[in-house]
Amino acid sequence: MGKDREGSNEYQVESILDRKVFSGKVLYLTKWKGFPSSDATWESVKVLKPYRHLIRQFHEKNRPEV
Repeated sequence: MGKDREGSNEYQVESILDRKVFSGKVLYLTKWKGFPSSDATWESVKVLKPYRHLIRQFHEKNRPEV
């Protein structure tokens, strides 16, 4: 990714909105800090490695009810 609005070389993840499997790979719909939800992108676990805590939060909030 390019520079964020603060001039940093990386965008910051604000939250994980959704999950899907595409071609055998798990992807997460990622909301970027400082950008609207309409600019969210599907990202791999590899890209989101520094944000594992957000992935964990997403799964905790979206557990199937028993």
